[in-house]
Amino acid sequence: MNGMVARPAFSTELWEYRELLRALVVRNLKMRYQRSLLGFGWALLNPLMTVIVLVVVFDAILRIQVEQYWAFLISGFFPWVFVLHTLGTSSGQITSHSYMARSLAFPSEVLVLSGVLSRLVEFAAELLLVVLVLIALRHQGMPAAFLLLPLVVVIQVVLTTGLALPVAALGVFFQDVQHALPVALTLLSYLTPIYYPLSYVPERFRVIYGLNPFVGLINLYHAILYEGRVPSLLEFLVPVLVSLLCFGVGLLLYRWKREYFAEVV
Repeated sequence: MNGMVARPAFSTELWEYRELLRALVVRNLKMRYQRSLLGFGWALLNPLMTVIVLVVVFDAILRIQVEQYWAFLISGFFPWVFVLHTLGTSSGQITSHSYMARSLAFPSEVLVLSGVLSRLVEFAAELLLVVLVLIALRHQGMPAAFLLLPLVVVIQVVLTTGLALPVAALGVFFQDVQHALPVALTLLSYLTPIYYPLSYVPERFRVIYGLNPFVGLINLYHAILYEGRVPSLLEFLVPVLVSLLCFGVGLLLYRWKREYFAEVV
């Protein structure tokens, strides 16, 4: 009808091209750390050094009144690094694989998802380190709430992928995206309760502040990792709905422009 052809479901496409996706993830990780003495160790060392600087600035100098501030910071900072790096690289994900987009027949969403999953491997190592440190130094044991972390990670991956897809599509048509995105993400980081608790945000700004899709997600990490408590149903429900909405809209926007990629790249 009207020349439109029904497209297979996203999950169906991924399953059909699962081997290509796996190969791309492995290739991304190998290329990222080739000719590096520390190799995968940089995935932990870089954010760890940043955390040390942030703790000195916000705890020792600015003196944010949060008990064991270092524990609060690492509970939300490492998840944000995942978002930061994933969205930052997604803007060039299609153009950097232009030779594949032109010569092979496969859904280009696989390229975007390979970037997300590559970063997820690194994040898994970072999150494991955070969990071990908090168990040893913050909670002196493993809170039952930690068992909910896989669910929160899934929410995060869905949300981030939903934003990475339209960013990748924009990056095909506008090179400015690669320059503007780091600035936008830096600003967004200060509008997300990463370096300070949500209670620091004045009540009159809470509604506008809550429009940030990452607020609920970071609060889940703080509740589970820092506080060691099981979040309420509402605390879970809002990030789940936001992530599904972002993913649905992001996929629609991406597929709206996908057929034009070959003309540009």
